[in-house]
Amino acid sequence: MEFFLKKALQLSLHHPKRVLISFLLILVLAFLVTGRLRFETDWLQLLPTDRGALKVLVEDLKGFGHLEHLYILLEGKEEAELIESAQGLRRSLADLEIGGTRAFKRIFPGMEGDMRGWKEALAIYLPYPQLYLQEEDAEEFKRRLSEEKILAEIRKAKGLLISYLSPGWRGLIVSDPLAMREFLFKRWRGKSPWAPSLIEGYLLSPNRRALLMVAEPSFPSVAWRSSQELVQRLDELKGTFPGVRISFVGPHTMTVGKAGILRHDLLTSFLGSFAMVLALFLLSYRRWVTLLFVGLPLMVGVQLTMGVASLFTGGLNLITVSFAAIIVGLGIDFAIHIYHRYHHERSAGKGLDEAMEITLMRTGKGVWTGGLTTIAAFLTLLLARIQGIVELGILVASGLFFCLLTISLVLPSFLVWVEKKGYQYTPLREWGLARLIPFLKAHYRTILIILISLAVFGGYMGTKVRIMGGVEGFRPRKMEGMRALERMQEEFGGEGKGLTVLLGGEDLDQLLQQQEAIAKSLQDKYGEGILFCSHLAQFIPSTNRQEKVLARLRMGMDYEKAASSLKRALEAEGLNPEVFSRTQEMLKRIAHRETPIPPAALVQRLTLTPLAEPIERYVVQAKGGYKLRQEIRFDPARVDPLQLQRAIKRIVPQAECTGLELVALQLQGMVKRDFTLLAPLALSLVLLLLFMHFKRPLWVGMALSPLLAGVAYMLGISALLGMELNPANAVAIPLILGIGIDDGIHIVHRYREGRDIGEAVRYTGRAVVMTSLTTMVGFGSLSTSHFPALSSLGKLAVIGIGACLLTSLLLLPSLIVAIGEKGGREKRKS
Repeated sequence: MEFFLKKALQLSLHHPKRVLISFLLILVLAFLVTGRLRFETDWLQLLPTDRGALKVLVEDLKGFGHLEHLYILLEGKEEAELIESAQGLRRSLADLEIGGTRAFKRIFPGMEGDMRGWKEALAIYLPYPQLYLQEEDAEEFKRRLSEEKILAEIRKAKGLLISYLSPGWRGLIVSDPLAMREFLFKRWRGKSPWAPSLIEGYLLSPNRRALLMVAEPSFPSVAWRSSQELVQRLDELKGTFPGVRISFVGPHTMTVGKAGILRHDLLTSFLGSFAMVLALFLLSYRRWVTLLFVGLPLMVGVQLTMGVASLFTGGLNLITVSFAAIIVGLGIDFAIHIYHRYHHERSAGKGLDEAMEITLMRTGKGVWTGGLTTIAAFLTLLLARIQGIVELGILVASGLFFCLLTISLVLPSFLVWVEKKGYQYTPLREWGLARLIPFLKAHYRTILIILISLAVFGGYMGTKVRIMGGVEGFRPRKMEGMRALERMQEEFGGEGKGLTVLLGGEDLDQLLQQQEAIAKSLQDKYGEGILFCSHLAQFIPSTNRQEKVLARLRMGMDYEKAASSLKRALEAEGLNPEVFSRTQEMLKRIAHRETPIPPAALVQRLTLTPLAEPIERYVVQAKGGYKLRQEIRFDPARVDPLQLQRAIKRIVPQAECTGLELVALQLQGMVKRDFTLLAPLALSLVLLLLFMHFKRPLWVGMALSPLLAGVAYMLGISALLGMELNPANAVAIPLILGIGIDDGIHIVHRYREGRDIGEAVRYTGRAVVMTSLTTMVGFGSLSTSHFPALSSLGKLAVIGIGACLLTSLLLLPSLIVAIGEKGGREKRKS
């Protein structure tokens, strides 16, 4: 360090212009490199998806195809208006082209033109009761085949055939004159809060005021230009249907929307913090030229870091987008201490060479030690489990190192160059710090008792800070797509929380039996705690379940008699029995030992009908077999997600489970792990650097005391304010260990030069206040972020830095005074 600072001193004094020109060229080169920088909007890329619920979540999203689906929410007051708008919107989407090709591969569910498809789907099911009946429905099915019930249903069917609905209903009535489709709809619906309205082929909410459509775009969301054009065209379509509110939700719209928000957050946080720290610098030194002293080195440091980001990480995400504001808030600290010391020495009458030598060889060492402790704190983030946090550590550590280099070379060269232009220095105001020391010396015991007691109380309260692992913090606030997603979940998601189960294997029939076993076992164990369970077995029962249903149907029932009753009822109502032959054949097949239908064959047939979308939602043909998914909705007040997962594993050991609650628990564990690993590691690195700088344990302890007390205050205040630690803001604690130590280092370093605490606080305290304020501004700008996780990181860091400033100006001087008093008493005794 001393060798480097001597070289920096020589270059600054003898070649200032060369240094400035060289860094200007580097700045231009960094600007050119950053043109490749992109914005990553997928929050899953920030998290470790190699294990646990997160791994299963990614498999679910990618494997079952709904990762790239576009969901279309229509909201209105009248059902008829919703359906009419949906029909028109579907035609518009089908005709939409992007870059000369159709924008969407498929749009489902089917609309009026797909009525034939729905008839085909029903024709597959209705002749085979074992496909749509539950075992408990068998008795009700048989009761409907009494002579009185058959006659009543035939009269209803005749009424529909002669009504105005006849064109749309005719094929359905002919296939199912006894309305057995009600059992089918019940099975498909399960306990789900919504189900397709098979009359029109729409997904309608229970209150009939929201309609959901799903479309599959022809290109992936990462195709940036196509996604941009698609979002623009979709926005134009909204105005063509004024009677309803239309919202588009999906990765394509989210990618474009989040990229805009990330760009906005980067610019506002960087420019806001940059402007505010420069304003603080101007207010402190009252000369415009000083803005160049710090502005140029900061710009070089930030721009070089953006070059690193474009070359190594490739882009910025919702966490790393904060790097520029953090670098500005921390990087200016180095400039403040260098400029403040040089200004003080020049105004005290020292010559240019002597003032610069004192500045770089004395204060410069403290600046580099403080800078390296902060860099070390950020480098500990490389061990975090969250990729976004790791990348933030790389970028900020790189940026701070660049700032140290540029401020050690550019700022001294700038000062030397400006001096030759006639720049003059006058003594700086002390901001009342000179009056602080007499007060501290007079009341240091009281101050120590109060501050140490508060630190103990803060540490105790800090143990009560809640650690959370939810993903809500990664979702931007005030974004139309997120608000639409929330409304869609309210209308169609139902109550409770969700859990998804993935099963894989070669035998589809066996997998269906496992799904049925899971559904039955959970229902028996938790009862009303399981709100509903949706899976492929609702559409395609296993052969074992089919056999059980058939056995219950045959028990005590004469289907030949039922077929004769149906024929007589049709003739009595003047209807031709031959037209309704399918139902009569169905009754006769049950009577003559019908066998189960193989599930694999059913899957192939149903994928050619409008049921393709729900079927594909629950099954995919994977390598060497099938992959099935099962959606379980549960009441969190009655069912614990971990217990639910364990119950599923006991039934099917190879089952894989995921869901936002399980993901949150996994993230919670990661936060605890990172906290218990990174905080001690950061503290260890700080101690190592302090020992390397001060050599003696006494001064290491002195420099460390305001930091430890400040961290205790931060945790206590967080607990009192109800703040929670989450996967993003938990890193504030190891960061504060590296950032908050700087104040103690500079005060102790200056005290050791003259052994006068009053002089140390009077001359260094002003710079300490300035650096703390600028760092708080840098982190504070993050509190305006659209992402709650980033906003909470900024707020927590501001509290921690402010607490460290307070303890550095009150606790540390009081400790030094107390040690001095003790040393004086010992000398007098001797």
